[in-house]
Amino acid sequence: MFAWECKLGLSLSDEGYLWYGVQRVLHGEVPLRDFMAYDPGRYYWSAAWMALRGNEGIIGVRMALAGFEFLGLWAALRVVAKTLPDDRRGHFLLVLAWALTLLAWMVPRHKLFDISLCLFLFAALSWLIEHPVRARYVAVGTIVGLVACFGRNHGLYGGVASVGAMAWLSIRRGAVMSFVRGLCYWCIGFAVGLLPLFVMMLCLPGFAGAVTDSVLLLLAQGSTNISLPVPWPWRLSWGGAPGQEVVSQILVGFYFLALPAFCVLSIVWCFRQRFAGRTVPPAFVACAMLSLPYAHFAFSRADASHLAQGLFPLLLGVCLLALRLPFTLKWGVTAVMLATGIMATLSLHPGWQYRPAAQPVTIESYGDTLKVDAATAAQVSLFRTLVAAHAGDSGTFIAVPFFPGAYALMGRRSPTWELYPLFARSEAFQEQEILRLRAAPPSFILVADDPLDGRDDLRFSRTHVVEFAYFSRKFERSPEMAGSSYLFVPVVDPSIAPGIH
Repeated sequence: MFAWECKLGLSLSDEGYLWYGVQRVLHGEVPLRDFMAYDPGRYYWSAAWMALRGNEGIIGVRMALAGFEFLGLWAALRVVAKTLPDDRRGHFLLVLAWALTLLAWMVPRHKLFDISLCLFLFAALSWLIEHPVRARYVAVGTIVGLVACFGRNHGLYGGVASVGAMAWLSIRRGAVMSFVRGLCYWCIGFAVGLLPLFVMMLCLPGFAGAVTDSVLLLLAQGSTNISLPVPWPWRLSWGGAPGQEVVSQILVGFYFLALPAFCVLSIVWCFRQRFAGRTVPPAFVACAMLSLPYAHFAFSRADASHLAQGLFPLLLGVCLLALRLPFTLKWGVTAVMLATGIMATLSLHPGWQYRPAAQPVTIESYGDTLKVDAATAAQVSLFRTLVAAHAGDSGTFIAVPFFPGAYALMGRRSPTWELYPLFARSEAFQEQEILRLRAAPPSFILVADDPLDGRDDLRFSRTHVVEFAYFSRKFERSPEMAGSSYLFVPVVDPSIAPGIH
């Protein structure tokens, strides 16, 4: 998959957000402290791959993602293979079909860290439930702690699922004391897994405060994502969309229906079986316990992309159930899951998006030839033109709110901390950003003041009123851009130059 798709597509938004951070780590900066970022683990993993490749292009990031994806897929399929019945007819083909099903849902590309972390948690919990001894409690706690270094939300999800698994294990095993002992051992391991973050907090001035601020920001926002209406099948309106897109929307809607149903039914069934003293496959219990927190993630922004990131407990659970069915039914369920997975996610795969019939455009970036759509090619051309005209070889610029990848594309450092300003910010935060901007005055500022998700309240001019007013007051608008796009350049009169009051 990587060999086919590694040079297809480029996103200056979500993928560019990760790309820029990896570049800055190579330049000695620290995620969260020096720039807006995900959790640090994924940046250091990616920076190692980028350094091995020898340049700062996007391909190094994609190599890192593919390597992480391989490890996650291997861990999950190893568990699946162990649950296969003794009858070995077609085992290789069956595992291959489910591997392809999982691969179909491993989109979008820049979120492969998140998907793989879920697979690691699945493998770890299956291992614990299979033989719940002290060493495994500690080891699984350590794994969840390490997962949190790559994504705190996944650490939380792993913690919730671990508590559920420990509660399930404690039934008929001394209940309260069994649960408490297991939880204590798990917490010891969790603290060990978090050691990389603790070391960074102790050794890197300002990092502990940055982590605290990021947590407080999440609490203030009340969510990790900007919500979207759930695309239930009965709410869809296709409006002349292509047939493949219609099928995809219908399937995504049905999977959103299936997700909460699987959560409830699987958890209830697992606990009923346990109370009755009947055996439940450890891997299926792991799926059930992970399903609820990951369903929360899928519904936090209910689109195909977030569904894909939250669906893996369901996919693996169905896989494990299918493997226990008679031969014909087993292959029937497998074929349906593979076919629906491909049809639901086809439009999210770069291999489909940039097929020859889509007439992709070729661009060059860091010595690599990439095929992108016409809109992305126009964005790349625009930033190269603006930098050449206004910033020269070393000038900085600001591109908000949708283009954090523009800094990575041009190899420039952002003058401000906030790379991807989609959420509303307080006046105090915006004043801090203005102070940073004064310390490194940009050669130009590009504001795409478009409504995110069609919501006027999410325009940059509404979410960052103080900053937008500062841009308008201290810079002048260039006629090079019109409509909802603003290009601000330094004023000619030096007496009122940017940063001087």
